[in-house]
Amino acid sequence: MLNALKPGINYVWDFGYQRLISKNLQISIHYNGRKSEESTIIHSGNMEIRALF
Repeated sequence: MLNALKPGINYVWDFGYQRLISKNLQISIHYNGRKSEESTIIHSGNMEIRALF
């Protein structure tokens, strides 16, 4: 499991990107990051390709 945020100073950021590749294909990328004072940076993300009918 991912480490939870701790009491104190925490940093959270995210980035999303979505693009239509062709008339019926769409790509979506999403990234999340977080850091608390005592832990290392946690990176997580996902990528999705959709076919539009």
